[in-house]
Amino acid sequence: MGGATFWGLCRLITSASTFEEAMTMCESGDATKVDKLVRDIYGGDYDKFNLKGSVVAASFGKLASIKDPKGCHDQDLALALLIMITQQIALISINIAKIHHVQDAIFFVGGFLRFNPIARRTLAFAAEYQGTTAHFLEHADFFGAIGALVAGFDISSQFQKPASVQPQSSWKR
Repeated sequence: MGGATFWGLCRLITSASTFEEAMTMCESGDATKVDKLVRDIYGGDYDKFNLKGSVVAASFGKLASIKDPKGCHDQDLALALLIMITQQIALISINIAKIHHVQDAIFFVGGFLRFNPIARRTLAFAAEYQGTTAHFLEHADFFGAIGALVAGFDISSQFQKPASVQPQSSWKR
């Protein structure tokens, strides 16, 4: 989930013809016009669970109750989508870090974040809310691919190529 997911869905719900145009739309959007917030449900902050009224309760949730959801502005839809995807990236990343006991600092990489201050702010907010810190590496567009490559090697043998994989009986030769 990341830039391609954002761009694919943005093409479906907005008139953006390029990724850059979609990102420009986000800059002038107001996601609160389509996202249902905690304050929309409880009239303000929800102190019992320490939730501020400005926290998203349901991405695109207002579209379920407005008279003409097709009348929403592309900018608002694009920003709501960007925030929804970025929040999911944050939740997945933070929970994986917690499982592996490395949640003190989380490093986010990828081309989607390089020129995307909105996504970086969203990730930083989510990380802080969960008690950790988000870090963003400059020029890290392909670190995910490098990580996948390294994961294919046995790290304990100092990055030597792993033994060949034997085909399973269900594989056709």
